[in-house]
Amino acid sequence: MSFMIPLGSWRSVFAVPSEVVDKHLRLAGAAQLKVLLFLLRHSDCPIEVDMLAENIGIRVEDAKDAVEYWVHCGLLCDCGTSLSPAGTQAPSQFIRPEPAAPIAAQPEQQPVQKPAKKERVRYSYSECAQILAEDDSIAQMLPVIEGILDKQLNHTEIATYVTIVRWYGLQPDCLAMLVSYCKSIGKPSSNYIEATARGWSEDDITTIGKAEEKIARLTKVRTAWNSVRNALDIPERKPTAKEEEYCMRWLNEWCLGIDVIKLAYEKCVDAKGKLSFAYMNGIIKSWYERGALTVAQIKALPAENKDKPKSDSSSGNKSSDSGRYSPTYNISEIEEMLDDDWLDSSGS
Repeated sequence: MSFMIPLGSWRSVFAVPSEVVDKHLRLAGAAQLKVLLFLLRHSDCPIEVDMLAENIGIRVEDAKDAVEYWVHCGLLCDCGTSLSPAGTQAPSQFIRPEPAAPIAAQPEQQPVQKPAKKERVRYSYSECAQILAEDDSIAQMLPVIEGILDKQLNHTEIATYVTIVRWYGLQPDCLAMLVSYCKSIGKPSSNYIEATARGWSEDDITTIGKAEEKIARLTKVRTAWNSVRNALDIPERKPTAKEEEYCMRWLNEWCLGIDVIKLAYEKCVDAKGKLSFAYMNGIIKSWYERGALTVAQIKALPAENKDKPKSDSSSGNKSSDSGRYSPTYNISEIEEMLDDDWLDSSGS
C-alpha cells in the first residue's frame, strides 16, 4: 500500500517575511512588491538589476528604487557590494544597485530646471526622504493630497508627487489643485496627474494663480463640449482642438442655446448625411451674423435666394461692369468644411 500527496504548484515554495504583510503591504507599491518576490524566488542565483527590471517589466531606475526601498525599510541589509536579509552577516548574491547621488537642497528662490518636452524623471526613495526632511511645504502637501484622494499614498505615489514639485516645478498648492481637478473629472491616477503636470510645466503653469486660470478654462471647455456631445448623442470621447473651439464659440462667445445647436445639426445631416462640425459652424455663423440667436428668430428669417433668380448664370457669374468673377461664397468656410470632410473620411 502506497500513499502520495500531489502538491502541484505547492511543490516549489519560498518564504516571505511576515513583516512584508504586516507593515508594507499597504505602503509598498506594485514595483516594490514585485521586486521583492522575484529576489526571494531567485535567492540562490545572482540577479543583475537590468535582468530584474526586464523580467518584472519595469524600468531599470524603478527596479533600483524598489531595491533601495527594502534596504531603507530594514528588510534587506546593505553589505557594501551585495545585499543580505536583515539581521544576517553573510551576504547573498543579489547585486546591489548603484546608489543614487544625493541631491542638494535648492534655495527657495532658485529657478527650477525645466524638463525637456515629454522627459520623465523619478526621484529615488532616499532622495524623497531627504527632500521631505528638508522641505516642510512638500511634507505637508502629502497629507493634503491623501485627503483629496481619500487614500493613503504608497511609496511610488509619494515619489511621483515629490518629483512633480521638485523637478517639474509646480508649487505644492498648485499640485494639490491639480490633483483635486483630476479627481473631479474621474482621472485620479498618479500617472495621469504626472502627465498633466508635465504639460503644465512646459506651459509655465506652476503657481496657484495660473492653475486657477487653467482649470477655469478647462472646466468651461469640458462643460461646453459635454453639453454639445450629449445634445447630439456623440459617444463619450476626447474632443479635437477644433471641436473644442466650435463648442466654446457657440455656447460661451455667441451665447446660443442647445436647441440652436441641435437645429444646425439637423440641417447639417440633411445636407451632408453625417455630422460635420465645420459645416454646422458655417450654418450657425450665418444665423448669428443675421442676428438670429434663437430657434424662433431663425425660423422667422427669410429664405436666402428663395425667389431670387441666379444672376448672370450664362456668363459664368461675371460682373457686367468689371468683367471679373464675383464669388458669392466664403472661401475660408469652404476650406474649413473641406478640411473637416477630409478628417472625417481619413478617420473612418
